[in-house]
Amino acid sequence: MHKRLARRRAGTAASFAALLLSLTITGPARAISPCGYRPHDPPCGNWSCEDTGWELILQPAGTSCMSAGYPGTCDGNSGSCNRTVSTGAMYPNFYVTHVVYAPPGRSSSVSYTAGNTYGSTTTITDSFKAGTSVTVGNSGGFLFFAKGGISVTAGRDWGSTSTQVTDISTSYSSTYKKPGEIDAVDHDGDEIWFLVGPQINVTITPAYGTRPQLMDWQFSPTQPSSTYAYYVYVGELRNPSTMPADVKAFLDSRGITSAYYPELLKADPYAGGAPANPSLDPNRYVFVNSFPYQPPQHAGDLPTTICDTLTRSVTNNTTNDSSVTYSTSITLSGDTSFFGLFGISLKVTGQSSWTSSTSNKTSTVSNNNEQICVGQPSYGYNGPTVLRVYEDKVWKTYFFSLDTI
Repeated sequence: MHKRLARRRAGTAASFAALLLSLTITGPARAISPCGYRPHDPPCGNWSCEDTGWELILQPAGTSCMSAGYPGTCDGNSGSCNRTVSTGAMYPNFYVTHVVYAPPGRSSSVSYTAGNTYGSTTTITDSFKAGTSVTVGNSGGFLFFAKGGISVTAGRDWGSTSTQVTDISTSYSSTYKKPGEIDAVDHDGDEIWFLVGPQINVTITPAYGTRPQLMDWQFSPTQPSSTYAYYVYVGELRNPSTMPADVKAFLDSRGITSAYYPELLKADPYAGGAPANPSLDPNRYVFVNSFPYQPPQHAGDLPTTICDTLTRSVTNNTTNDSSVTYSTSITLSGDTSFFGLFGISLKVTGQSSWTSSTSNKTSTVSNNNEQICVGQPSYGYNGPTVLRVYEDKVWKTYFFSLDTI
């Protein structure tokens, strides 16, 4: 039985039929007929000129076909050829979303406003061998809420256009305030935020002839109930003996053992501390503002506090990117075919490599009304007297430096 999907009546009189049948134009399958120009045939069908117009003759569902050089089967409805693919999911033990740096000053704080976005441009291409072509699906927009008070969004927030990367941004459900604890810059107080065990959906098209294996991935909009937003202090990762027992037990239970603490620490380039006037990567850190940082004149005087409200666009002013790369362990779900295809593509069995970077495009979002309050140091402080604030363009959060000039 023929299924009719489209028709086009002949636009010429019957007396010209013989003449039209004798005319052709350059190119295959473009002869002029009583039905008019012949449409291009879809992968799983052929157009036939009938007395009522063009009629699409479909191949039965399941018929073998080719789609862009890869084998597949006809869908039987639209003339499309569906590639033969294998689907499954991978679960990294963690995915770093951003770093919250600790400001200096016991009365200092930085407030990240609800709804503003933080995060990075992400790729996992380096996880796989050269014979695999890796792309990322970008449905765009909100993906899911993660337990721990943040929402996750995928898309083009920071202007990336490459098919190998996606912008993964997070936002707090309410204003998040990070207080200072000591008069100096103490990077042990920095917070490394990450998702615990997120689900990444993966579709694999097997290699065929000289064509490479194709792999497409994206964060699942439906996450398991065990996916959390979590953070750990840099000082606890550097010195695990200071980590609370319940925190360590939770991380251990999710496969984030001490062997992965160095990988988490890669998110913070100054986890080991920073001197005054550090030599900052200009592709990563952009100057925002500076404040005086001086103790009270007399013992017993209270330190003053200076607050500043910021409205800024999250942009990258250079043509060069800066990036952070770390490794995680992964578990998989799927059928036997998926396990085999995924496994042969990995550079390191059971591990994925994640790269978070800046983007050299202009952002489509702005972070508004964030507030920095600088509490001056206590009486007796004898250190650098200029506090400079920078934006970390990888994570879109604020970095602090105490400088002598």
